[in-house]
Amino acid sequence: GGALTQAAGVALTSNVADIATGAGTVNLAGTANNFTTLNLSTTNTDASVVDTGGLALGTVNLGTGNFTLNTTNGNLTQTGALTSNVADITTGAGTATLTNAGNNFTSLDLSATNTDASVADTGGLALGTVNVGTGDFTLNTSNGTLTQTGALTTNVANITTGAGNLTLDNAGNNLTTAVLSTTNNATLVEANGLNLGASTVGGTLGLTVASGDLNISAPSSVG
Repeated sequence: GGALTQAAGVALTSNVADIATGAGTVNLAGTANNFTTLNLSTTNTDASVVDTGGLALGTVNLGTGNFTLNTTNGNLTQTGALTSNVADITTGAGTATLTNAGNNFTSLDLSATNTDASVADTGGLALGTVNVGTGDFTLNTSNGTLTQTGALTTNVANITTGAGNLTLDNAGNNLTTAVLSTTNNATLVEANGLNLGASTVGGTLGLTVASGDLNISAPSSVG
């Protein structure tokens, strides 16, 4: 398939946008784009999409391609699974709810302006830069190992990895409260003060608070 692009000043307006490009890339960057649902398929190639207003992702499968999405302040939800290499998601003042159990991406970058985000992923996941400001961030990796390449900024981080190791060791992490759940080992580094909520860690727990106080705000189980 060929590459799909959009001319400047041209908007795509529809209820459902159902797009397949095969080996072609997708670049739908029109700031006036407005569709309610997006189904998208490429064969291991990248896709970049802008939408104004709320958006429900249907099945989005880019194989090993990267997916970039900006909902320009609209809420983001799902009715199908998201498969990609990097998922780079921006919702502005909109919430992000990507909780489909079939989601499978390698890396996640996420930006929201003081609103909540919930994400599910199957398999290992590396967090890039995740910044939801004063919003809460909920993540479940469904037994996959969790690592980091960028900092996590949030109010409450509610992180579940099942049998996967949980490693959030970026020195720039800035969270008010962490609630951790894993049957394996957990490591968390925090730049400022931290509240540890009701957490369950089956293996060892390593906590580093660079400055500020560490407060155990609820009973937790370790080992």
